[in-house]
Amino acid sequence: LLEEVRDVVDLGDDHPILWDNRVPAELSLASDPEHLFRIFTNLCRNAVQAMEAAPLPAEGRHRLSITYAPMARGKAFEIRDTGPGVPAQVRETLFEAFR
Repeated sequence: LLEEVRDVVDLGDDHPILWDNRVPAELSLASDPEHLFRIFTNLCRNAVQAMEAAPLPAEGRHRLSITYAPMARGKAFEIRDTGPGVPAQVRETLFEAFR
């Protein structure tokens, strides 16, 4: 599923943003794959857009990493990028409806 997301957000091997998928290929989840696909696509697309508009980090290349960890009550995926981050004033209302 994540490799399909990679294709949709157009992060091929020659792209200046490095795709770093650390989720085990054999991972299986009891979930709606279309819903997960939309979630991951939206998050990754937002990260790519932010990184494309930001200066390159010291390493010379931006990175989009996805990791997975089982937890006591569910599963956790982390999507991390080397973009500029969310401005402090936006973080204050980030999870309020219609902001």
